[in-house]
Amino acid sequence: MRCLSALAAIGVLGAALSLLFQPAAAQQDPFADKTFQRISSELSPAYGKGDYLAALAIFGDPDAIAADSPARSIWQQFRPSLDGFVADRDIPRSRRDPLTAEVAARFAALERREAIAAIVEHAARTRIVIINEAHDNPRDRAFVMDVAEALRPLGYTHYAAEALTNCCYSPEQAKAPIDAVRQRDYAAFGDGYYLADPAFAYLLHRVLVAGYEPVAYEYVPQAGERPENPNESIALREAAQARNLAAALEAAGPDAKFLIHVGYSHAAERPFSKEQEWMASRLKALTGIDPLTINQTDLSEYNMPQEYAAIGMEQGTAPVVIFEGGEPAHVGFNAELMDLQVVHPPIAVLGGRPDWLARTGRVAFQLGADMVPDEGVRLVQVFLAQSGADAVPIDQVLIRPGDEPPVLYVPRDSQYRIVTQQG
Repeated sequence: MRCLSALAAIGVLGAALSLLFQPAAAQQDPFADKTFQRISSELSPAYGKGDYLAALAIFGDPDAIAADSPARSIWQQFRPSLDGFVADRDIPRSRRDPLTAEVAARFAALERREAIAAIVEHAARTRIVIINEAHDNPRDRAFVMDVAEALRPLGYTHYAAEALTNCCYSPEQAKAPIDAVRQRDYAAFGDGYYLADPAFAYLLHRVLVAGYEPVAYEYVPQAGERPENPNESIALREAAQARNLAAALEAAGPDAKFLIHVGYSHAAERPFSKEQEWMASRLKALTGIDPLTINQTDLSEYNMPQEYAAIGMEQGTAPVVIFEGGEPAHVGFNAELMDLQVVHPPIAVLGGRPDWLARTGRVAFQLGADMVPDEGVRLVQVFLAQSGADAVPIDQVLIRPGDEPPVLYVPRDSQYRIVTQQG
């Protein structure tokens, strides 16, 4: 099995399983949906080698994909890689009854503390921090970068990511895929399915430059494993991830501190039920270490717009952690299964791009009118100058005829090159 195809399959498996266990999930089995099957099988080869426009073409008319179709989840995860914008950002991801006056008043009274400061305070008490992301919102990846850089002075040494490739080699081979990551300071295609998103590629670059040791721990399906239902699939994956991380912690020694970057519910350190115990809970049991778990996926302008507005975040300008009565507060699907809940300010448009990009330490480079195509579409990309031909761009923007020239985010203190794809 080629490593790329295997990690893509794991990426699609993760997308499907996360879809099944999100509150707004379609009531369909994603593995039985023909559109889901077609798009996922065709998307992986193109996306996995950086042919973004070919990947875009696979979706045809995205508006024709039903909002409640499992295939819509793939579109929502792919689309942000083209310019950083969340797909379907004008459509709330969930439908709820209006908040009662009592509940709205409770949310309005929640205390909001600056997120990084709150995280640093709590991270000083442990050697494991687990933070989640929504795979369809690259803003979360930018915040993980901020957390990683804030934790280095506390002695955090290892960056472990669910997204990093952890497959397709034997003990007899000289190097595992993660060894290649350790020898450079940029993300390459093949490092992981989600690493093809420029926001994730830039995150990996920054943590490597900051001196973190990268760790791959994803579950690799074994011969003979035949899970009979989604709960069994989840259990196999969560148990394997926890074992791999526990082994990495032991190998790193007692002074090592781990920042673990996961998707959605993997950060739940308390079980949902007997049938659903996620990685963080299993890792806590295996190691005896109480991790700091951070949830940034549940409460946003997309997932819980009424609660988000009641808290007052529509006017927010920086990420916060919410507190009630001096203790961390919790809202949403994962509720009290994690320690801290981060709430981000709403995404605004700045220079034709999401405004959170301006807070990633880069410079906005204004593209000229000559970059706007007369026909078709054009993808303008920026790469680190020292990166190889296998590199993932650290930013890119899709431009259509008639668009105002947008900005591209380029490194502040290092050389870069700009490349275009025409479709």
